[in-house]
Amino acid sequence: AKGDQNETGECDPPSSLTQLPHVYSSTDQHYGIRYMAGTSVSAAVISGSLALLRQYFVDGWWPSGSAAVSDSFDPSSALLKAILINGAQSLDGIQLINGTTYAVADYDTNIGFGRVNLNKSLPIKGGNELKAALFDRKVINDSEEHHYDYMISSGDCHLYEFSATLVWVDPPASSGCLKCLLNDLDLTITSESGETYFANGMNSRDGTNNVERIRISAFKGEKFTLGVSASNLSTQNQTYALAITDDCSETLTSLARTSMVPSMAPSIIVSSNHPTTTTTTEKIKNQTRRKRKKRKKKIKQKIRRRK
Repeated sequence: AKGDQNETGECDPPSSLTQLPHVYSSTDQHYGIRYMAGTSVSAAVISGSLALLRQYFVDGWWPSGSAAVSDSFDPSSALLKAILINGAQSLDGIQLINGTTYAVADYDTNIGFGRVNLNKSLPIKGGNELKAALFDRKVINDSEEHHYDYMISSGDCHLYEFSATLVWVDPPASSGCLKCLLNDLDLTITSESGETYFANGMNSRDGTNNVERIRISAFKGEKFTLGVSASNLSTQNQTYALAITDDCSETLTSLARTSMVPSMAPSIIVSSNHPTTTTTTEKIKNQTRRKRKKRKKKIKQKIRRRK
């Protein structure tokens, strides 16, 4: 990059430059900073960000916000993914290489969950005002629902951003599948007034993705119940990770209720490629019908003999 890493601003272009040069530009090649686009670049940024997140936990920065060897632990891939997505920031628009700009929205095909921002992902003492609650490798059984109660505590902000992201590693589906999600978990947030928020900008439960995020505005003192439910699991249970953040509170207060209760019983889908099994009730009915037929047959035989 032709810059001295020990010199602040050494790689920066002059302030007179209104736009950073593109990586393929034939001019201004001596600058150490330039903009790039595409998955070739984003993959490297995401990988590096995830490496920093993992180091955050291995070095023991959680939960105090300062490094402590005694707090070191190895986070799951699902937790790292949940944290990264939970802190991603929305954009007003995007600009193409030709200079064309247009508006975008969260969860669309342009920005998805948004732009990665590690400063909005995890609390750093003296670095941000973020408060977080993290749950890793939580096990949920089929037809079970987990509840997490939280309150937006006192702080300096008038309006808060409350964000929660659920991630799980779904079992591998068969090739060529049309509906490929095997273990369906759902994230909801319910306010004190009874209003329910669903994930990924939808108005109902998401039965397609194994990443679900809800981001809402909240006021000081508001209470919320987060729900994680499991239905129609292809396995006995499923592990998941959950990241919850509040961007301005002095504390993110847990109301000390993390309940695990049965949800609605799952519906049973019978594949047309396999024979359906006969229930015990149906077997009894069939046996009763056969006995009745035998009795009728015997009665008819007796009547004929008498004649």
